[in-house]
Amino acid sequence: MDKPIGLMIIIIVLSVVTKVYWLAMMVGIAALLMAIASIEIRRPSPVPAGGKEEEILTPVIVQDVGEPPYLYPPNFDLKVKPKESLMPAYDIGSQALGKLFRIIYRTARGDRMQKLGRGKVKWRY
Repeated sequence: MDKPIGLMIIIIVLSVVTKVYWLAMMVGIAALLMAIASIEIRRPSPVPAGGKEEEILTPVIVQDVGEPPYLYPPNFDLKVKPKESLMPAYDIGSQALGKLFRIIYRTARGDRMQKLGRGKVKWRY
């Protein structure tokens, strides 16, 4: 038995009897998803035109001239400095949100800021 359908039915019945309805819903949703995933959709096969099978052409190689030329030489190291961050967007967003909460917290707490020069500012503790 590939799929535990009988076990799922037993769990649903027992959870309804014991009034644990959230478990019955979760197992029911899982059973529904398993049923949807097991549906197979057949694609129609193409029919050859005129009722004849098409002839498959094979290439004839007359002369082998070697490997194709490379766009870059094999020992060429390509170094790229990206202009944008390679970090995922959720990581950048979570850091920005944390900095925003830190600024709000320190301002509400009454911390003073200290000037470092060149327009830079640092929190003083």
